[in-house]
Amino acid sequence: MREAILGKNPTGYAIYTPEGRVMSLIKAEGRKPATTDQDRANLWRSMVAYAGTYRIEGDKLILRADVSSMPTFVGPERVTLFRIDGDRL
Repeated sequence: MREAILGKNPTGYAIYTPEGRVMSLIKAEGRKPATTDQDRANLWRSMVAYAGTYRIEGDKLILRADVSSMPTFVGPERVTLFRIDGDRL
């Protein structure tokens, strides 16, 4: 089972261009303005942002991040399986 690292109801956006570029920002619910250094560190842990390239091969979405709020996300390809059922992804 996958862990919901940003909680049950994260929000954000993913933008895919026809040229094969992707940008995404996802944040945990309930984030509040920081008042301490620890609060600021916690805010960084409660969001993910990246930009890079993508391609689709059959039922696979393949991403490669050029930049990311998570350094380990930069470089290797990440594969996500998807299915389209009517108007649902």
